Amino acid sequence: MPSREEHMLNDIRSWGLKESFPEVHRILDQFAHYPNMRFLSLHRRYLHHAEGIEYIEMRFGADAGIAAYGHIMDDCGHIPNAIDYYRGSVDNFGFKIAGR
Repeated sequence: MPSREEHMLNDIRSWGLKESFPEVHRILDQFAHYPNMRFLSLHRRYLHHAEGIEYIEMRFGADAGIAAYGHIMDDCGHIPNAIDYYRGSVDNFGFKIAGR
């Protein structure tokens, strides 16, 4: 799991953006350490999915959407849909569950 700093470096290095988007990465991980890391294993359910990318794009624009896409790819290895977390086709970390 990359740190916020690594995500910001990847905005430029891996995803070809001209700037990094610290606010996007903060929003995507806002529940990870709150409170007392209780949601660390669940925080990806909230915005680490295609609908989360759409939300970021609507709020901050297309380049921020690319940063969100890159953040989720770095963390999950693919872009799940929000419902995948509830159907059980991905685990709490957004990783695909074999056979589902």
